[in-house]
Amino acid sequence: MENEPVTLGDTYVRVEREFDERGNVAIQRTYGADGNLIARKDGYDEIRQKYNEENKPSRIEYYLNGEPYYMPAGYAAVEREYNGAGRVNVERYYDGNGAKMLLPDGYHSCRQIYGEDGYVASLSYFGLDGESVINTRTGYHRIDRTYLDARHVTSEAWFGVEDEPITLGDTFVRGQEGRV
Repeated sequence: MENEPVTLGDTYVRVEREFDERGNVAIQRTYGADGNLIARKDGYDEIRQKYNEENKPSRIEYYLNGEPYYMPAGYAAVEREYNGAGRVNVERYYDGNGAKMLLPDGYHSCRQIYGEDGYVASLSYFGLDGESVINTRTGYHRIDRTYLDARHVTSEAWFGVEDEPITLGDTFVRGQEGRV
C-alpha cells in the first residue's frame, strides 16, 4: 500500500529521540501506526540514557507506558563502567525505584576482565554490598576462560566465593547444554 507506515522487523513504525547537550541519545521512544507509544519486541517503549565523559552509556533505564519496565533478566535499570579500551567491565542492576537489587540469579553486579585478545577472560558476580556471590543459575562466582578465537573456548575454570577452584557437577549442564 502506498504511503502506509511499515514495521521493520519490530512492532513500531516511528522512533523519536531527544539528545543531551553533547549530542547523545538521552531518550528514545517507539510509536505504532496509530501514533501511540508501542512496545518493542524486547518489551519497552522508552529508553533513557546517561553518558560518561567518553560518551558511553553509563546508565540505561527502561520504561513501558511511562512506568519502569523490568527487562527479562529482572532489572529496570543498569549502570555500566568501561575499561580503557571502551568495553563494559562492570554492570550494576537496579529496580524501578532506582534501588540496588539482586537479579533472580542472585547477584547485583558483574565484572568482566578482558584478555589481550579482547575476549572476556574472567567474569565474576557480586552482591549488594560488593561481596562475592554465587550466580545461582550457573553455580559459580567466577569463570576464567581462554580462547582459540571468537567461537572456540579452549579452557574454562570455575571458582567459588573464596576464589577456590570448584567443580560444577550437574550445575554445568543446567541451561548450558552443548557448551562443552
